[in-house]
Amino acid sequence: MPAARPRPKKVLPEEPSPRAQTLANQLRAAAAALIAVVEHIEPERWSEVRTTGVWSPGKDAEHVADAVAMHLWHVSRSLGVRQPPAPVIERARPTALRSQAEVVALLRTRAADAARLIEGLTDGELDLPARPPRRPPRTVAEIIARPLIAHFATHRRDIELKLREPRIGR
Repeated sequence: MPAARPRPKKVLPEEPSPRAQTLANQLRAAAAALIAVVEHIEPERWSEVRTTGVWSPGKDAEHVADAVAMHLWHVSRSLGVRQPPAPVIERARPTALRSQAEVVALLRTRAADAARLIEGLTDGELDLPARPPRRPPRTVAEIIARPLIAHFATHRRDIELKLREPRIGR
């Protein structure tokens, strides 16, 4: 009688990573902190440009909303998801094209979308190399932490500093 073949082990799908949940929660907190600041920018300060080459508070906020899409493009591409060309981030214009309400809504939507994507990632996915390759090499987890999550805090601080300055003309 021939030896019985071993039964193949069932491969269970990898569970979402606790690290992914932590990153998603960090993103939600950073987005909420930025949104709280952006919602309270006085309308006359939204497009206020104090110095040539320095963005208005509204532009900082709009930039983060646009950058979330770009950073998620990198995450998705690193996960092997086919992507259209990378979003282009407009940096030359010193003021926002969108209204304050539009930027707040976009920040909420994109942050929620990003958090949902991130919280479902496995340890294996978080450890994948970033695509396109970076120097120094980074993982998906590292590009989520920085630049994606850190970007919210960096621009929140920039906006807060601008809003502490006296209004132009006063």
